[in-house]
Amino acid sequence: MLNPFMEYQRALLHPLTMWAAGASHAFGNPNSPFASLPGAPYFVAGYEFLYRLGEAYEQPEFNITAVEHEGCAIPVVEQLVLETPFCRLLRFAAETAADGGVAGPKQKPAVLLCAPLAGHHAVMLREIVITLLPEHEVYVTDWIDARRVPLANGPFDLDENVALMQACIRLIGTDLLHVLAICQSTVPALAAISLLASAGEPTPQSLILVGGPIDARRSPTAVSRLAAHRPLTWFQQNLIHAVPDHYPGAGRKVYPSFLQYAGLVRSSMVTPPLRRREALFLIEESAHRGAFDALIL
Repeated sequence: MLNPFMEYQRALLHPLTMWAAGASHAFGNPNSPFASLPGAPYFVAGYEFLYRLGEAYEQPEFNITAVEHEGCAIPVVEQLVLETPFCRLLRFAAETAADGGVAGPKQKPAVLLCAPLAGHHAVMLREIVITLLPEHEVYVTDWIDARRVPLANGPFDLDENVALMQACIRLIGTDLLHVLAICQSTVPALAAISLLASAGEPTPQSLILVGGPIDARRSPTAVSRLAAHRPLTWFQQNLIHAVPDHYPGAGRKVYPSFLQYAGLVRSSMVTPPLRRREALFLIEESAHRGAFDALIL
C-alpha cells in the first residue's frame, strides 16, 4: 500500500509544489525585488527543495555533445549498442579529425562504467564519462527504471545482473577493456569477471571497484549493522513494495527509491547545522541540479 499512498500524496501536493516553484523563482530572479531581501538564497534553496520533493522526473539524457581536450572542443558520438528490458548499454566516443570517425588512427582503451542500480539514473555519472572521454571509449550501463518494465519480462535478480555484465564484456571485447563498477554494481561486476576467468574466457585488463559492499563485515556502517540484526522477513515486509497500477511494471516488487532517498535525508539530519546549510546551497547551484534531477523519485 505504500507505493499507491505516495502517488496519492504526490497528486495532492501538486498545487503546493507549483507554488514552491513560483516562490523560488520570485526570490531567485535578479529582476525581482524579493531577490534583494536578506536571506533570499536560503528561500530559493528551501522552496526549490520543496518543489523537487513533490515533482516527478522523466529519465534525463546525458546530452554530451563535445568534450574539451588540450584547448579544443572534440565532438562526441553517443550510440546504443545493446538493449534489454532492464538495461541499455550506451557507447560514448570522441570523434577525431584524422578520419572524421570514432575509431581514429589508434584504437583507444575502453572503459565499461557499471552504474549503480538503485536510487538514481546512470546520468548521475555524467561527469565521470566526460572526464574519461578524451582518452577512452566509454560504455555505460543505463539501467531502466523497474517501474517501466512489465512483469512479462521476468525478474532481474543477481543472476540476471551477472549474466548481463558478462554479455556486455563479451560484446565490447577484453583486449583494451577496463571495468569501473560503482556502488551496487561492484558485486555483480566482480562475480561476472570471476566466472569468466573460471570458465577460461578472456577477462578485462583491469577491474576497479568504487564504494561497493564487497565484504560488508569490514568497516561496518549503520546500514550493514541493520542488515545483520534484522531478519530477511523484516526487509520484505517494510522495504519491498509493489509498483502501482498505472505504471507499465504494475505489480513488480521493488525497493522504492523514495525510501532510499528518505534514508539519505534522515542521515543528513544528524550532520552539523553548518553542513545542512551547505546542502541547501547545493540545491541552489545549477551545476548540482542535474544530480537532483537524476534521482528516481
